Amino acid sequence: MDTLSYQAIRSRKRGRTISLQIKEDGKIVTHVPHRLPKREVERFVKEKQSWIVEKISEKGSI
Repeated sequence: MDTLSYQAIRSRKRGRTISLQIKEDGKIVTHVPHRLPKREVERFVKEKQSWIVEKISEKGSI
C-alpha cells in the first residue's frame, strides 16, 4: 500500500494534537489543528502507515 486516502478535519480550537481514527468502514479520519500545514498532516499519516494497515486488517478479520 503506497499511499493512503484519508480525510482531514480541521479544528479551530486551540488544540495542538493530531488524532487518527479508523472508521468501521475502513475510512481514515484525522483531526488536526486549523493552522497545521497539509504537508505535516501527510507526514503524520505516512509515519503511521504500518499501524493503520495493521488496524484495518484487524477490523477486516472481525
